[in-house]
Amino acid sequence: MLGGVRRLWGLAGGLVDGLLEVAFPPRCVACGALLHGAGDAFCFPCGETLVPAPEGARAAWAYGGQLAVALERLKYGRQDWIARPLGRLWGAAVAAAARADVSAYDAIVPVPLHPARQARRGFNQAALLAAALGAPVAPRALRRVRDTRPQVGLSRADRAANVAGAFRATGAAAALAGRRVLVVDDVFTTGATLGECTAALRTAGAAAADVLALAVAE
Repeated sequence: MLGGVRRLWGLAGGLVDGLLEVAFPPRCVACGALLHGAGDAFCFPCGETLVPAPEGARAAWAYGGQLAVALERLKYGRQDWIARPLGRLWGAAVAAAARADVSAYDAIVPVPLHPARQARRGFNQAALLAAALGAPVAPRALRRVRDTRPQVGLSRADRAANVAGAFRATGAAAALAGRRVLVVDDVFTTGATLGECTAALRTAGAAAADVLALAVAE
């Protein structure tokens, strides 16, 4: 009985996705061009600008090109639809390059925005992207207790000082005690933000807290 319900639910979901593709055909997340494949994120010219992250980096790509354009459209253009195809592509790229075995983690924790900034933006892009990675997401395990300055343009030392003590584990993090967690963000630069997040989760009892980003910037 339960198996039959699940099959029907799956068929219904596929039908809905098909109807959505007809009504809203897939478009390139960077330039907006119509795409031929529903599973794609970038058109061919935009996809050609993607550069794999350096060997050993905990990220899929180097930040730049049309990937930077897509992230800017997502974050500052409030085009949250971009997160789903971009997140799916991120998961596939991470798996193909063996950057991280997402299935080895009990939960994914997105880097939180300060409530004031999230209210202005309307969503947390890290949480939307994380939803496509294939592991349970714990979006409320961390909270940002200070509305820090944007990290762009700051030196390495200033970046570290800017986010020092900016994150706290919440009551929801208690469920992650003794668990392996993966902290994710859209862009990794110096690692100051992700480092503060992993430290807060380890203090709360996580057995391991590793990091992964969509892109790495120099």
